[in-house]
Amino acid sequence: MGAKLHDMTDDLHEGENAFREFFVASDLVRDSGRARVYTDVLLNQPTTVSELDSRLEMSPSSASKFVTELEETGLVENVSDSGRKKQLTTDPVIFTVTTGADEQFTVTPTVIAAAGARAVDEDIDTFIDRNGYTKLGAAVAGTVAYLNGDLTRRGVARELDLPEVEAITITIALEGIVGLLGDADPVLTASDIDVHGLDTTDAAYVREASETDE
Repeated sequence: MGAKLHDMTDDLHEGENAFREFFVASDLVRDSGRARVYTDVLLNQPTTVSELDSRLEMSPSSASKFVTELEETGLVENVSDSGRKKQLTTDPVIFTVTTGADEQFTVTPTVIAAAGARAVDEDIDTFIDRNGYTKLGAAVAGTVAYLNGDLTRRGVARELDLPEVEAITITIALEGIVGLLGDADPVLTASDIDVHGLDTTDAAYVREASETDE
C-alpha cells in the first residue's frame, strides 16, 4: 500500500511545510516523553515546567529536555513576558495521512495522549507492541464510536480485526484519556461526546481544575 505523496510541483514551500508537519507529528506520537509533556501542556496551559513535571511525576531534567525539544519544533510556546519562569502553551495538533487506498489516519491530541500513555499504562504499551501506532489511532476512533453508542466493544473488535478481549481491554484503557481530552481535542468536540460521566482518575494524565471549572 503506497503513500499518497503531497504534490509539491506547484508550491515547493507549501510542500516542504507539509512534510515538516508530518515528520513532527510522527516523531511526537513515537516519543512517549514528548507526547506526555505536550498533552500535559495542552490540558493545563498556561503551565510551568515545575508544575508539569510534578503532575507527570517526571524528573525536572527530563521535563526540561522534552519542553526544549517541543519548543524547537514549534509545538510548545513560552508566552511569559519576563525572563523568569516559562509559561507554556500549545495548540491542538491535527494531521491526516492519506494512503493509496484513500484510507486516512489522523493524528489528533487524543491519539498523541494515548501514545504517550504507554509509558505509564501497561495495557496501552502492550497494545502498541502488538499492533503498532496506526492500530492505536484506530482504537481511539473505535473508543469514540463506542462512547457515542455507534458500536459495542465487540463491534470495535470486529471493525479492527482484534480479539474481543484485546478490544475490550484497549477501549477501557482509552476511555479516561478520551474523557480528559473531550474539550481539548477539536475532533472530539466535533463528535459531541458526553464525557462528564467517564472515570478519568486513572487516565495517565492530570487535569487541574481552572477557575472556570470551579
